[in-house]
Amino acid sequence: MFFLIAVSLILYGFQRFTASQLVAFIAIAIPMVSFTGYAYGLDHFYGQMSILTAFTGFSLATATLLMTAKTGAVKAILSSHIGGKIARLQTAAGYIIPTILGYLLIESLHSSDVNLFGIFVVTICWFIISMVSISAILQEKIDIERWEGERLLAQPPCMIN
Repeated sequence: MFFLIAVSLILYGFQRFTASQLVAFIAIAIPMVSFTGYAYGLDHFYGQMSILTAFTGFSLATATLLMTAKTGAVKAILSSHIGGKIARLQTAAGYIIPTILGYLLIESLHSSDVNLFGIFVVTICWFIISMVSISAILQEKIDIERWEGERLLAQPPCMIN
C-alpha cells in the first residue's frame, strides 16, 4: 500500500496525473479491504494490518488522489455538474449498500441459512437496476430543462415598439 502511494507520488512528480490517480485508487483499495475485514470480523481480510496502519494508508492515498483533483476521474467525481452529482451518489451508494449486504451475507453463512444467499444476489441485482434508473431519471430531468432552454433560444426575439 505504501509502495503504491510512493509510486503514485513519483508519477505525480513526473506530471503523469492519470497514472498517478490509477495507482492511488489501487492503493486506497488495500485499506478499504482491511476496514471491511474489521467491520465483518474476518481476520483473513485484514491480516497483519492494524486499524491504525489502515487509517494512515487510507489518509495518505486519499491525499494523493486529491492532489490530482484537477484531472481525470477525481475531477469528474468532484464536478459541480450533474455528472459529478450522479457520480458522488453512485460512489457512496455503490460502496455502502453492498457493504451492508455483504455483512448480511456473512451472517447468513454463519447461520447456514442458504435461502439468504439467494436474497443477497437478488438484492444486489435490484440495487444495480435502481442505481441505473435513478441516474437515468436525474439525467432525463436535466435534458428536459436543457431542451426547454434550447427551444426558448430558438424562438425569434420579440420586437417592442
